[in-house]
Amino acid sequence: MLSEIAEWKPVDGAFQDEPELLKKKLERGKTVMDPSWKSAETAEIFKYGFGFLDKDRHTLEQLSWRDIKRFYDKLCALLAA
Repeated sequence: MLSEIAEWKPVDGAFQDEPELLKKKLERGKTVMDPSWKSAETAEIFKYGFGFLDKDRHTLEQLSWRDIKRFYDKLCALLAA
């Protein structure tokens, strides 16, 4: 979803199955984390966001309110820069 927001367009819907959709998502992720795509600052924001959100579901569900706030605070600081 983050990469879809980044480009203001959804991942191409012309995929055959779940592995192909995953491949398209990974390609989009590489694109938005590449400094040459928009800028080094933009790449840093997406690296931070994906690095946090790519954790397994169980890990994310175990995060405390403080962990989540720390993530959002840093994300906001990156966006403000």
